[in-house]
Amino acid sequence: MGVLASNAAGCVMAWTDAGNVGFSPDGRYVAFSKEDSLFVGYGAFGLASFGWVAETHYVGWARVDKPRRTRSARLAGYLRSYSGGLADVVECIRFSPDSRHIAVLTMRGGVFVIDPQTGKCRRLKTPCGTHFGLSWLDGDDLGYGVLTRDGESSTHLRIYRHSVSRGPDARAEIYHQEGEYVWPLLEWSPDGRYAILARRVGSERPQLLEIVRRKVSAFDLPVRPKSRLISVCWKPDSSAAMGIAVPVRGEDAARQWHMLLIEPRPGGAPHVFAGLDRDYSYVSTPSDEYSCKWTADGRYAVVNYSDDSALVSTKPWRVTCLKGRATDKITLRGGWYCPVYPLVPGWLWTTDKGSYSPTRTYAVDYQLHRAIPLNTQEDEWACSPDGTRIAEVNDKGKVAIRELNLPVLMTTTQPATTRPVTTGQGK
Repeated sequence: MGVLASNAAGCVMAWTDAGNVGFSPDGRYVAFSKEDSLFVGYGAFGLASFGWVAETHYVGWARVDKPRRTRSARLAGYLRSYSGGLADVVECIRFSPDSRHIAVLTMRGGVFVIDPQTGKCRRLKTPCGTHFGLSWLDGDDLGYGVLTRDGESSTHLRIYRHSVSRGPDARAEIYHQEGEYVWPLLEWSPDGRYAILARRVGSERPQLLEIVRRKVSAFDLPVRPKSRLISVCWKPDSSAAMGIAVPVRGEDAARQWHMLLIEPRPGGAPHVFAGLDRDYSYVSTPSDEYSCKWTADGRYAVVNYSDDSALVSTKPWRVTCLKGRATDKITLRGGWYCPVYPLVPGWLWTTDKGSYSPTRTYAVDYQLHRAIPLNTQEDEWACSPDGTRIAEVNDKGKVAIRELNLPVLMTTTQPATTRPVTTGQGK
């Protein structure tokens, strides 16, 4: 952030933020989002709450072999009051499976598709409303949801399938429901055959959508007390999804949560297995930001919650707590402060934040024996799918690529069990 001018009457500040860094599936491109903001404040040296912020959103990308030749596409610009909240935000950036297109979803601006070779950016014709749940389906089709309001009380939730190759208006509605929805959860399976839809609040049952058949099946969660899904992550092969469920109401119950394995079944409701028993549910509720992600090889699910992190194997169920586990270089801390995430097959990554020392990022093997410093210099970075490169993007949108040499781990043993784990027999 830079202060361009300041006096007793007000101030002008400008800053740029980058985020959503990711590689294309073939490893040839790196894409990221960027936001330029200009703040004009009034009052004593701009300290008063009244002012205006101008925001402009971009998506940038670069070839891995030519990172300095960064290209960008302008999505939209907004002018809002300082106290009026965010005008818009880039929710996600998704490369198509063939790496030929970049799909971008903004909450209020809609869905954009970019050709990284030509630089052409086009906005798909979508209904006005709040957009969410963007994903590539089979071929060049996109799936997403839109929330629209009809008056003050009624909300319409619609889910669309959009064919990119057929034009910006080639969308088909595959689901429509009217009701009270607040930030619904929509997660698509990687093969585009299924989607799980749930409300983050309320007690309505979650639903499994079969995209091709256009069949909707509501299903119950086999846990007590009555719970709702707040997070879902599909296994890379689309055979199952890991869900995080928390009780609907009650202060005491709100501190209990459950891991669920959701296995879709064609033509009917999915099989749901509760893999975490009540004896382990003393920990506090997982947050929306730190929830669940599968490793790229589908062997483990990595779950983060406020107090700890866990490495989960589902067949048979095995939950290994990560907080306090010592590797050859660091002791894992886990939780919301130092979460653990999948990196590439065989490796996880986490940070080691000290009170008076800079944050360091490490790759940690599945067995929790080895930790290798990643030496990242920026907060926004990503690892290539093959684990050989790291891309870092600074606040000015400059891309830096460097080599990463992680040992290839051939072992298939389970993590060490020097600390208690929760086990159970899966399906």
